[in-house]
Amino acid sequence: MHYRFLNKLGYSNEYTILNNISYLSLLTMAFVFPFGISLLPYLLWFAGLAWLLEGKILIKIKNAVTNKILFFYFALFLVFYLLHLLSVFNSANSKEAWFDVQVKLAIVVFPFIIFTSNNLIKKKINNILIALVAGTIIAVLICFFNSLFQSFNITDGHLVFRVHPGNQDWNNYFLADYFSVFHHPSYFVMFISLAIAIVFYLGFSKRNIVNLQRWQFILLLIFLSVALFLVSSRAGLIIWAMIIIYFFINDLAGRYTLNEKILSFLPLVLLAGVLVFLLINGNRFRVVADEISAIKKDGQESECAGSSEIRVVMWERALDIIKDNPLLGIGTGDVKDKLQRNAEIEGYSIVKDRNFNVHNQYLETWMGIGVFGFLILLLLFFVPLFFRSSHYLLPYLIIILSTSFLFESMLNRLAGVMFFSFFLSLLIFGHQAEE
Repeated sequence: MHYRFLNKLGYSNEYTILNNISYLSLLTMAFVFPFGISLLPYLLWFAGLAWLLEGKILIKIKNAVTNKILFFYFALFLVFYLLHLLSVFNSANSKEAWFDVQVKLAIVVFPFIIFTSNNLIKKKINNILIALVAGTIIAVLICFFNSLFQSFNITDGHLVFRVHPGNQDWNNYFLADYFSVFHHPSYFVMFISLAIAIVFYLGFSKRNIVNLQRWQFILLLIFLSVALFLVSSRAGLIIWAMIIIYFFINDLAGRYTLNEKILSFLPLVLLAGVLVFLLINGNRFRVVADEISAIKKDGQESECAGSSEIRVVMWERALDIIKDNPLLGIGTGDVKDKLQRNAEIEGYSIVKDRNFNVHNQYLETWMGIGVFGFLILLLLFFVPLFFRSSHYLLPYLIIILSTSFLFESMLNRLAGVMFFSFFLSLLIFGHQAEE
C-alpha cells in the first residue's frame, strides 16, 4: 500500500533512494508553499542534504555547466545575489543589509539544486506542478471554512451568521486578509494564479497527464478564479485577466474548433463578467478610486491613508532617491530608512509610522543595488521569452511575477524569494523536459 502511494507520487525504482528523496522533497515543497513558509526552509536544507548524499557532485555540476541555458541563467541568479551581498558594504544599516542577504539566499540555492538535479526530477516536473495545484486547492478550502466558521457566532442564545468582523461593516471574513490566513494576500495571489495557469496547461496542452474531463478542468478554473477574487488583490485581478487573454491568444485560438472554443471559454467569460460587475459595484473599487483622487498636500501636512495613495507616495520618493544614486544604489540596508525619512520630510509621517517599504520590487532593487541589479532582474524575467523552446508555463509565470513585482516588494519576504527562485528555476530546467 505504501509503495502504491509512493508510485502515484512519482517514486521510481529505476533510481536510487536518495534520487527519490531529492525529488519527493521538491514535490513536498511545492505542495506546502500555499500553507505558509514555516516548513519551507527545513525542506530546502533537507533537499540540499539529499543532493549532497547523492554523490557525483562534480558530474552533476559539469552537466549543468555544459548546458548553456542553465549556466547562463545560474550566472544571472548568482550575480543578482552577489550584488545584494556587496551592498552590505554600501549600507549604513549593516544589520538590516545582512538580514536581507540571508532572506535572499534561496535565490542561489534553489537554482543550484534544481539545475544540477537528477533526471528523475526532470521527468517528474509535472508532478511537482500538480502538487502545487493540490496544495493550493486545499489551502483555499481551509481559508473558506475558516471564514465560514468565523462568520457564525451566538448572540442572545441564537446562532447568527455575520460576515463582517465586529462593527467593521467595511471588512468581510471572506475577503482579503481575513480570507487569506496563510499568506499576505499579495503572495497568496501568486500561488493561486500559477495554479490557474497549471490547470490551463493540464487541461488544454497536456491532456494525457491527469485523467479529468474538460468540464472538470473548467470547474477547477472557476473555483480558483473565485478564490483569487476573494483574496481581493488588485494585482491579482490584473494577473487573472492577463492569463486569460494570453491563454486565448496563444493556446485556444487556432488549435480548436469554434464549438470547442465556445464551450471552453464561455464559462470564463461569464465568470469574468460577474467578477467585473462585483468589482465595479463593490466597496473595493470605490475605495481605490477615492484613494487615487485623494492624494493631496496641505502645507506641511499630507493626507495619505489608503494603500493606493501610499504606493504612489512610495514610488515618488523612491524615484527621487534613485535620481541621486542611480549607479550603485544606497545599499539594501538603508532602503527603508531613507525612504521613510524622505517621506516624513515631505509630510507623510504615516510611511514611517507603519514601517512601509517601496511596494515595487523594481524600484526597491534599483534603490538598493543600483542600475545593474535592476537590469539583471529584468533579464531574469524576459530572457526566457527568447528561448528556442521553453516550458509552456514559463510565460504565465513571468506574467505573474513581473506584474506582482509592480505592486509589492516581493523579494523582501522569504515567501516571495522562494516562490520566485523555486518556480522560475524549475520551469527553466523543465524546458528541456518539454523538448
